[in-house]
Amino acid sequence: MPKDGLGTEANESKGISVSQQSYTQLVEHLDTLIHLLPSDGHYNPNATALKIVTLTDYSTTLKDNNQAVTDSATPLSNARISRDNTLYAGDTRGLDGAL
Repeated sequence: MPKDGLGTEANESKGISVSQQSYTQLVEHLDTLIHLLPSDGHYNPNATALKIVTLTDYSTTLKDNNQAVTDSATPLSNARISRDNTLYAGDTRGLDGAL
């Protein structure tokens, strides 16, 4: 079995990933962290980008963008199916009508 960079055997299973690295999962993890921040009474960053309100707005933007991608995937998939049916399905004769 191949070894990884640490000299240990690398696991090469081809199963379903459980790494939770999808965009949806990453945003959910961000939301979890954002919800934990107020419970720490010492979290009060000076940087605007790290304030809870800014992080919440960023999370909302990520969710909106992810939804836009999801919404556009169906029409794209349907257009590709239609194209493939037009190009590859049905009549297999050439332009001159010969088989």
